[in-house]
Amino acid sequence: MTFVHPAAYVLLALLIVPILLYLLPMPRRRVRFPSLLLWERMLRDRPSSQSWRWLRTLLSFLLQMAILVLLVLAVGKPVFSPAEGKGDAAVIVLDVSASMKAPVSPGSGETRFERARELARNLLNGMPSAKPAALITAGSSPVVLSGLTDQRSLLLSKLNALVCTDGRTNLKSALELALELSRGGTNADVYLLSDGHADVSDVSLAGARLHYFRTGQTLPNVGIVDFRARRGFDFPEEYQALARLESTFDSEQTVELSLVMDDNVVETRTVKLAPRSSVSESFRGKIQGVGSLEARLKGDDAFAADDVAHVLLGKSEKLQTLLVSDKPDRFLESALTANRAVTPFVATLQQYLDKRPEPDILIFNGVLPPELPDGNLLIIDPPTGSSLFQLAGEVTSPEMSDWGRTHPILAGATLKDVYIPTARALKPLVAAEVLARCEGGPLMFAAQTPERRLLVVAFDPGTSSITFRVAFPVIIANAFRWMTDEGTISNEDLRAGDEVLIRLTQESPAVEVKYPDGRTGSVESRSGVFPVSASEVGVYEVVSRLGRKMTFAANLADASESDLTVADELKLADTVVRGRDRKGAGLGEFWFIAAVLALGLLALDWYLYHHRFVV
Repeated sequence: MTFVHPAAYVLLALLIVPILLYLLPMPRRRVRFPSLLLWERMLRDRPSSQSWRWLRTLLSFLLQMAILVLLVLAVGKPVFSPAEGKGDAAVIVLDVSASMKAPVSPGSGETRFERARELARNLLNGMPSAKPAALITAGSSPVVLSGLTDQRSLLLSKLNALVCTDGRTNLKSALELALELSRGGTNADVYLLSDGHADVSDVSLAGARLHYFRTGQTLPNVGIVDFRARRGFDFPEEYQALARLESTFDSEQTVELSLVMDDNVVETRTVKLAPRSSVSESFRGKIQGVGSLEARLKGDDAFAADDVAHVLLGKSEKLQTLLVSDKPDRFLESALTANRAVTPFVATLQQYLDKRPEPDILIFNGVLPPELPDGNLLIIDPPTGSSLFQLAGEVTSPEMSDWGRTHPILAGATLKDVYIPTARALKPLVAAEVLARCEGGPLMFAAQTPERRLLVVAFDPGTSSITFRVAFPVIIANAFRWMTDEGTISNEDLRAGDEVLIRLTQESPAVEVKYPDGRTGSVESRSGVFPVSASEVGVYEVVSRLGRKMTFAANLADASESDLTVADELKLADTVVRGRDRKGAGLGEFWFIAAVLALGLLALDWYLYHHRFVV
């Protein structure tokens, strides 16, 4: 047993007051009255009543002592905590991943996260007031909410303000951080409050003390673990979608899977899943307009985060493109005409300067106007620099060292062993993402400004081997889709818990973000980049000071988070830590019980006194 306010026990000195009143006899002066002499004989005949009177006085004394002891206990706040560590400090790691939103048991109204927060609160209240503690959250990346401190009010306020996310858990990194903190000159105990469903086999305690508390029971679940959708390359009014479902039930399950576009149901299917299996469902059809294509799952489980997934679809109309070049390029023109989602036009630089048309996408191949126009631009083999990049010479026979495999422009394309005779040495003057690079600089980079989306290719594809690969038309089609998904950030691999970097360098110091749950918040710029935390599943809307809107979607899509198994033990590199339930984390504060008992005894003493039992 420990005490939250041990200094309050100096009040136990008050016990001496009833003791003195009981032991010290009241001064009396004997006075004889003739009229009372007859009673003396009668009282001498009842000696047995004297012992009973003494017992009644003793009962009153004991009640007063018990009331004082209980009141002092209530002020000192004793806490019974069998799991109290022996260290000089404590580091509490709280799991805030999506699986912690599941109920602790079937039909329970309490979530695993709420149980974990209650356990953390009991642990903090059960520690001596001078014992420092730290609080770490285990989400997509570990976060230190508070370093080692003995300010209980600060720790409890941060704990009460904590919310659970829809992201994945990185329990390994969180434990490594907590263990490092526990070894940093302190003899600390580490408390992990989690469902424990993570691989921590590489983590070594190395003598540290780890206490693992389970936060619920294993539950079956059916969830969407992957969802992808896109417009057709040849027919942009068509869409293709693929959803993968996974079941952890021990029996066959029947669920309803629906595709919804702007709250309109596009298609609904009944899907059967065998015990502990997964199944993929593909969809194809026609959808007009721009918006969020949503997969909704309706089944018999208690976990909602993986019952929905979103993909943002771009324009369904054909794109107007203008190729500006002073030399014919049959490879590039063939790639444009082969794409049925594009209506291509060709013009020389002078023809462009005379009319200044405004197509959906402008392509400058080997030429550049004196001033770049607003709008989406594809610049190939630029002969000069511009306001967006600087030309610093040429690179002979560049070898491509790396390329951005995760960027939507290079989705489904490989650039391995591409031969390039010469390339321009370019230096971006705006915030850009390099898609392919060599030792001399970027060979391909993409940028996004308030005026445009930009893709720059630093070499002539007609002189390289890329035009003989399937990757060339794929990159062109991907680039067009990326440029014309106006106001959307297309990334099917974006997961809840990730941080999305919005680049609007020329607009404002802050942007407004509308979150999936309807709340809004302001995000300030960091070196021209706005980091938006996608902590929830759903569609996000970012609005700049000038009114420009951008949207993106984040999904759970994680089989490990959809698996609601609660680990009975943690298997680490050098030991196995058995899990305990809430009974091992403390019984909570005892002060309320002590106060109620004191009030009850006070009422009993009052009753006995007024009924002459203790007088």
